[in-house]
Amino acid sequence: MVTLDDGGELTYDGLIIATGSFARRFTDSTHEYTIRSLDDAARLKASLTGRPKVTVIGGGPLGMEVASGAVGLGCDVTLVHPGTPMELHLGPLLGGILTQAALEHGLNVIDSLVASVREDDGGMVVALADGTELNSGIVITAAGDLPNTAWIEGSGLLVDGRLIADGRCRVTDSIVAAGDVVWIDHGQGPRRTPIWTAAIEQAKVAAASLIQGDDAEPLDFQSYFWTDQWGLNLKMSGPIPQGTNPAVIKGSLDERSAVLHWPESGTAAALNMRMQIPRLHRLAATEAATA
Repeated sequence: MVTLDDGGELTYDGLIIATGSFARRFTDSTHEYTIRSLDDAARLKASLTGRPKVTVIGGGPLGMEVASGAVGLGCDVTLVHPGTPMELHLGPLLGGILTQAALEHGLNVIDSLVASVREDDGGMVVALADGTELNSGIVITAAGDLPNTAWIEGSGLLVDGRLIADGRCRVTDSIVAAGDVVWIDHGQGPRRTPIWTAAIEQAKVAAASLIQGDDAEPLDFQSYFWTDQWGLNLKMSGPIPQGTNPAVIKGSLDERSAVLHWPESGTAAALNMRMQIPRLHRLAATEAATA
């Protein structure tokens, strides 16, 4: 039984939980921006037209892309991130390339954790772990998201606060889940993959599992990611590569235009190179690649 906020009740034979997630934030200030919708993006864009001083918290894809856009509009931008931006998402080589490009475009990068954020005299103050304080007109928080599971607290569906599904996206025989709200356990421990390509594939499997049960094919897809920032376009197929010496299939890393292959991890990337996604997937799956 699903109980609605107006007291109504819905019975079901099968239930799909796809309630997504919401952005982490530090304050309720209107000078702190997060992006989860088109309206959020439009509001931020309007605020950047006045070229305020900007602090971006988080050096993942969203943080770096927003920082790139803000610098492009002429803003003075500082990005706070522990370690090298993008490294957790792309590995050390590609993360390093994008971070170097960001520095060359004028981004200020501070390697630190954030202790707190507060509004002060119409602006924002970001306090770092070492006590340093950064003052800016606005803060853009791109520090991850939290699943929308408050509505099923007390339902018995959560395990240590997490909605966990099996490899067929099943929480129970009659309940499946897909998207940012769910952790999928393939037998190596639950993992959440909050990207839209994962949500699409999970949705397909979840629907099939409700209808076919154990006869449904388990979740199995090649992960895919892309980003546009600092004048560079990057597409990547496969797991995050940890190696720093990929095979250069085409182009040149020195020129930041190359097709790369990590056969040991089954990963391929196209940096400022036009390459269709199916072809990139095929390259990632090959054991070895030659020019």
